[in-house]
Amino acid sequence: MIQKIYYKYVITIIVGLIFTHFFWSYFLGGLTSYFYSGNLINVRNFTDTERYPLINAYLNQKLKSPKKPVILVFGSSFSYGYRLLANEAYTHYMTKYFPNHTILNASQIGSSGEDILTNINYLKATNIHLDTLIIEINLFNFTSSKSIVAADTSPKRWFDYINNSYSQFYLLHPHGINLLTNLELNRIFNPSKKIENLYSFSPFPDSFSEKYSDFKKKLPMYEAFLNSLFSSSSAIADHVYFFVSPIYKNGIKKTQFKVSDIQNELEDIHQICKKFS
Repeated sequence: MIQKIYYKYVITIIVGLIFTHFFWSYFLGGLTSYFYSGNLINVRNFTDTERYPLINAYLNQKLKSPKKPVILVFGSSFSYGYRLLANEAYTHYMTKYFPNHTILNASQIGSSGEDILTNINYLKATNIHLDTLIIEINLFNFTSSKSIVAADTSPKRWFDYINNSYSQFYLLHPHGINLLTNLELNRIFNPSKKIENLYSFSPFPDSFSEKYSDFKKKLPMYEAFLNSLFSSSSAIADHVYFFVSPIYKNGIKKTQFKVSDIQNELEDIHQICKKFS
């Protein structure tokens, strides 16, 4: 008799824990969706196994059944609005100039060319089509990439459900709850408060850029990648725009790089992008 009661208690506790985890995951997913209705959360500190499901969950949620034509932005720090409040980023101002469109900012700090192509390939694999796609080309992130091959995050038959919502992310990644500081809610809801960086940046390494002579040798590879990026983008959007993000000249002067080299590299990338018009 005592053993039966003991087993009932154990089963009740286990069922209760499972139910609590389901409820808590659903609650956190809804909360995240509410807070970040217009832009992706800061995924910088997440691992790839967590980062891609988070990005895919956001894209799925916002692009499956949009109420208005969508303008989607893929970029890095400049488009994300690093060190800016959410209402100071350029995507916030776009909402005023395009009231008949939904502006979605899926930019991530430190995003490289292959990161963007990975996201675009995911949209292709899930048959998501949108009105307009804007892509930021960040020179330093672009040239410092280890490769120009997109990661394979196409939906798998048995695991497609992982990428459907924030709720399922929290359900399958319980430790992700510990990284809720990445939500940076002060950035969105408290414009008067000074933003405190929750992550650190390493010093500008020598390998982060390259001499113009080395850049020129790799230019055919960069051009081939940009062509691939534009082709894939055109397959999922009616209108595609590329832009090269600005670089602060005085900031370059404080590094080991030549301003003239950076200017030439920017111009070469810009000329490639102009061919797509």
